[in-house]
Amino acid sequence: MNLVYADEFSYIKDDKELYEAAIFSLATTNGRFLATSTPGSRESLFYAMCTDDISFGDVSRHHVSYLDALQPNGPLRIEILEKLGRQFSPDPWRWRREMGAGFANDDGQLAEHGTNHQMRGSET
Repeated sequence: MNLVYADEFSYIKDDKELYEAAIFSLATTNGRFLATSTPGSRESLFYAMCTDDISFGDVSRHHVSYLDALQPNGPLRIEILEKLGRQFSPDPWRWRREMGAGFANDDGQLAEHGTNHQMRGSET
């Protein structure tokens, strides 16, 4: 096994157990664990991977918001952005989490500190 890719890793049940089961196999092949996600709970392993510099300081971390995805630099058209804005106007927290790619605090408020949307583990 050379690669494990976990999409929406913040929302995978038993995320720690999945990671621990895979990482030892990846270590024998110099493989990689790639996790991407919309930020979710600060209780997730994805949050730790994005913020814990002691345990996960060697991972490649990237924060991508809708601003990075807008045309001409990305694929997101302004018409789609406006349509999504209208659809999610009743739920501003969801809009900020999905489009701003920010983690929620324990009380449901969006964390304002730097967050990461995508991380790639270093070679083990």
